[in-house]
Amino acid sequence: MKTKKVAGVDCSASSFAYVGDPLRPDTWKIPVFVPCDTEKSLNLIKTALYRFSDAVGIPETERQSVWLILTGAAKAHGLKVGEQPPSARPGSAHPCTAQPLDAQDVEAKEARALGSLYADRLLEKIEMEWVR
Repeated sequence: MKTKKVAGVDCSASSFAYVGDPLRPDTWKIPVFVPCDTEKSLNLIKTALYRFSDAVGIPETERQSVWLILTGAAKAHGLKVGEQPPSARPGSAHPCTAQPLDAQDVEAKEARALGSLYADRLLEKIEMEWVR
């Protein structure tokens, strides 16, 4: 299985909000999850929210979808999220001009982020009990 090192931890493709090609870690953008480390995950999410408009390597057609995954992860960690910032790259269209996602897609992506958070918390509890 391919991994990419984030914050000193090897992370799989499922740890990223955008995965261009699952076999090429250099196409994985915006890390939002570090296994067994909620604090690092939270810091990654905050950084991604702040720098989202500067993100490169994400097609304009995918930016809205990636933003929804990112905001779902933020909400799962109790962060408040504002509006999606416009792309900072010159000549690019604002992501909101892309075809809007239906409510089921939004709910599914938020549920995925929330499920990842709960799974991480469960693994942390199991690990704590195992060490005792």
